[in-house]
Amino acid sequence: MKVTREKLFVINGAFDRLSKERANTFFRHTLSKNKQLIENELKAVEAARNKPNEKYSEYEKKRMAACEALCLRDDEGKPCIVDAGTSAARYDFTIEAREEVNEQIEELKIEYKSAIDDFEETVKEFNELLQGEVEVEFKKFKLNQLPAEMSGEDMDIIFDLVEEE
Repeated sequence: MKVTREKLFVINGAFDRLSKERANTFFRHTLSKNKQLIENELKAVEAARNKPNEKYSEYEKKRMAACEALCLRDDEGKPCIVDAGTSAARYDFTIEAREEVNEQIEELKIEYKSAIDDFEETVKEFNELLQGEVEVEFKKFKLNQLPAEMSGEDMDIIFDLVEEE
């Protein structure tokens, strides 16, 4: 079966969740076999994961310091963060402070242009790696051996790995 490397991570997540469910020995055996089949590919992708170079890390630290220095503060002096706890979390600013921090960031972008370009290229290459397909000969799960408590989401993920009897 051809599958993208990105999908392998989704499948592996389902395998991890399913390994915690009560299931029979046949299901567990098939699950273990399938985890072994994708283990090396997952390790190879993890090894290629974007690791920012030292200069890019320096840029990020300076950018974050500029944001933190100019952001609004609460009554305890802590930075005010909009959408805290989400991937969209960001510092809150007055209009004037926002303009100033944007100017500082633009200056940093010029100073660290090469490091930023290198990192963006690394991210692009990694995303291309994730979208690449690999051939995996998954062992099929028998429908009557699936855990009774299996979520619909996990069933959708492994749907193509289940054979009806």
